[in-house]
Order: sequence, then C-alpha cells, then structure tokens
Amino acid sequence: MGLVGFLLRAIRTPGLLLVLGLHCAACGEGTSPGGDVPDPDGSSPVVLNELLASNDAVLADEAGEFDDWLELHNKSEAEVDLGGWLLSGGPRSAEEPFVLPAGTRIDAGGYLVVWADDDPEQGDLHTDFKLARVGETLVLYLSDGEAADSVTFPEQQADISWARQPDASGEWQSSTSPSPGASND
Repeated sequence: MGLVGFLLRAIRTPGLLLVLGLHCAACGEGTSPGGDVPDPDGSSPVVLNELLASNDAVLADEAGEFDDWLELHNKSEAEVDLGGWLLSGGPRSAEEPFVLPAGTRIDAGGYLVVWADDDPEQGDLHTDFKLARVGETLVLYLSDGEAADSVTFPEQQADISWARQPDASGEWQSSTSPSPGASND
C-alpha cells in the first residue's frame, strides 16, 4: 500500500477522501471496499443506474417514508443473483459496506430499487447508510470485493435524480423525471 493508500485509511474527511481517492484511482491502487475510489472496467452485468439523494415526494418506502434510494439495472439477458454483493456510499460504509442479502435477485433487463436510508431494520433492501445530498461516491461491488460500478455525484436538489441516460451505458445527468424501478430512457 502506497502513501496515498495509507492516508486514505488514516484520514476520513469526506471531501479529502474524494480528492485523494480520485487521485489514487488514476494510479490503479486499491479497488476493494475500504480502499480508493475504484475504476470498474464496465464488464459487470449489473450497474448503478439512478439515484436520488434528496427524496421529498418521489417514492415512499414500505413505511411511507420518502428516503434516499438508488437503482440497480441488470443489462444482461440473464437473471443475476446479487446475494453477497456490496454497496458503499461515503467514508463510513466504505470501511464496512452494506451486503445485499442472500436471495436478492434482479431479472434479465430488470431494475431493483435499494433504499439508502440507514434503516436496515425496515427490510432487506434498506442499507445502513444514507446518500449525501452534498454529493459523494457510491460504489457497487461484486461478492468477491471487485468493483462492479461506481459513480461520483455532485450536490443534489430535492426530487431531481442523478441518472444514466440511456440506461446502463449513458452519461450521468440530472433528471427532473425520476424513474425508480423503470427505464430512464
């Protein structure tokens, strides 16, 4: 582990973590949870597709709460078992990423909404972290810890999502028509 990797583990200031992580991603070090910001190769069948870090009225969870959410999209033609895959958002969850439970599946071409609400007792798809409205890096990892996908999003406005357009491969951009669990196109 180089000096930058050591600093990332020693210093957990969110803004500093992001800057150092982006620097170190360029040097190719640390693509596992708790490490630097990864640079996935795009081969994962499941990707991050949309997120809403300031949900005032777009979609309520099972408890009737308007919490942060993220959407995964399976771009393949086969169902994918996500049991054991990991999600991290921000420095706290980078050390101990949220683990998607056994039996979590996403249909071929399908979408899955995961609540980033720091309320895991509300159900299997409720993470133990929230998304930062001021922006941060969100990472999806395969069950072996290899980075599947990541996005660094800017400061968010209420009920405007950050989405890939077109789905799975397009550029990330603001969307005034959030589409949780459905295509962004």
